[in-house]
Amino acid sequence: MKAQFIGCFICFVAIASLYFQSIHAAPVSIKPTDGYLLGNSIRIDDNQIAIEGTANGKVANDRKELQVTLSPSRGRQYVFLKPPANTYWDLRDYLAVKFTIRNSGTDPVTPVLRVESTTGATDSITAEKAIANGETAEIIVPFSAQKTWTNRDKKSGDKIASDTVHTLEFSATPANGEQSMTILAAQAIVPRQESLPDWLGKRPPVDGDWTLTFEDNFNGDKIDEGKWHYYGDNYWDKSAHFSKDNTFVKDGFAHLRFEKKRGHHEDNPAKAETPYATGFLETYGKWTQRYGYFEARVKPPTAPGLWPAFWMMPDRGKDSVPNQTKPWDVKTIRQDTYRGGMEFDIYEFLTRWGPYRYNIALHWDGIDKDHKMAGSDRVYSQPDKDGFLTCGLLWLPGQAVFYCNGREVLRYESDRVSNVQSGMIFTLPSGGWDNSPLDDKLLPDDFVIDYVKVWQRKDLATPEDGFHQDANDSGK
Repeated sequence: MKAQFIGCFICFVAIASLYFQSIHAAPVSIKPTDGYLLGNSIRIDDNQIAIEGTANGKVANDRKELQVTLSPSRGRQYVFLKPPANTYWDLRDYLAVKFTIRNSGTDPVTPVLRVESTTGATDSITAEKAIANGETAEIIVPFSAQKTWTNRDKKSGDKIASDTVHTLEFSATPANGEQSMTILAAQAIVPRQESLPDWLGKRPPVDGDWTLTFEDNFNGDKIDEGKWHYYGDNYWDKSAHFSKDNTFVKDGFAHLRFEKKRGHHEDNPAKAETPYATGFLETYGKWTQRYGYFEARVKPPTAPGLWPAFWMMPDRGKDSVPNQTKPWDVKTIRQDTYRGGMEFDIYEFLTRWGPYRYNIALHWDGIDKDHKMAGSDRVYSQPDKDGFLTCGLLWLPGQAVFYCNGREVLRYESDRVSNVQSGMIFTLPSGGWDNSPLDDKLLPDDFVIDYVKVWQRKDLATPEDGFHQDANDSGK
């Protein structure tokens, strides 16, 4: 009897444990077919609907539509549609949600819509005009916020994480009578590509007396060693080494290639051996500039687990380092982000995020306890018709303004903005803080650079700007 009791007790504990795990399991992301969250014969259940205030929401038309009713009350009224239990909608391959709504009441209705995720929500989008009785309208809710991110407004910038969407929110502008609308469809979409501004690639985005100070269109058959290093320290990815063969020029583009290829860092048998090879470009010791407009047209890789970036670090020059400095400390002193220095991450992308989201950041005062940073890892932009993004930094005294495809996407204003000569870097490690594991079957994959251009404003130019030629790769 005692043995039977113990056996039943163990069985009960096991069942209870499985139940507990099931109700507390981490949600699973699901990619909706053709982007449809509602419509396209999808059936929804009552348990996917929630309400706030005096609103009412219910399934309709064989569970294929959502009926929303709002009372004349002036209080908060919302109807929410959520994905099936323990799931998120994974919309990383899209840039907006298009809603198709029919006015199923007697009074006009002006819908107000929002999309929510685990990190935040889109702007609330109000229809441009009221929908009359019996009429149908389409309303698009973009992931990109109407207010560009700025450190002076905590409410600004893109907030949504497109791969963890958990709520569609429905409301309407207040009215004197009852309002009713039927949600016929909600579909994640990529809007039509907007035309790019004419100035892109030709000049900075603001007026001034500007001079082109650096240009590489990669029109030759090899990397220009007068401008770039293809070797350097790898601080980010201990599974990959920099190889000259993985940084190359082809058909007018520079390529940084990440592939499964065992070899030694910097192609030097005395250095660490790793299973992956990758490319690298930087202007350290060759070219620097303080202030100006820095722009590159880049096409990111798509294989999981990769981390391409276009960024800048201080380079105070060889004369900034004391003579007694040990060789391994030289670069640290020249490039530290104390003493007015700052790291600018103009374009930083984790392939897990999909093709439309990337990170912009500023870092200063080291990487340890004094470290400070600002920026956003939810910047949404649409590549051009060839899959490229043209990313730029307008760096002025007390100001860093970031652009993508000619549109301002982030602004940081502070006396702490760097005032130190800096150089440019392109990297393609694996990993990052929020990435997927590598998938060797999808390698090799390339980070492609069409051009790099820099301008300087005449009144900001200094004798330290330009080419220095105090280091090269040729002897390695």
